[in-house]
Amino acid sequence: MAQLRQVVSFVLRSVWFVTWILLSFSLPLIQRAQAQDVPRVQVFGGYSILRPNLPADIFDLGADAEAGEKIGEFVLGNVLGWGSSVTVNINANFGITADFSGHYK
Repeated sequence: MAQLRQVVSFVLRSVWFVTWILLSFSLPLIQRAQAQDVPRVQVFGGYSILRPNLPADIFDLGADAEAGEKIGEFVLGNVLGWGSSVTVNINANFGITADFSGHYK
């Protein structure tokens, strides 16, 4: 019984020691991460290519999936588009985003 108490005591002291070491090394990193400056406005713009993958049964071709896929590529082809967004940061944790996009044949 005495040996069990010694083992439990050793394990608890080891856990507390490891926890103390991890916290002492991680707290400065957390403070450094919170000290980063957040821009007031963020702007994004991008280009996109949409390649539609239509199911074969949309054209009533039965089980001929390959024919349906080829018809879908012929009808729609690659659709080109754009995307943009603007984010206004209220503070370091909250911002409002307006997101717009369009795809055109």
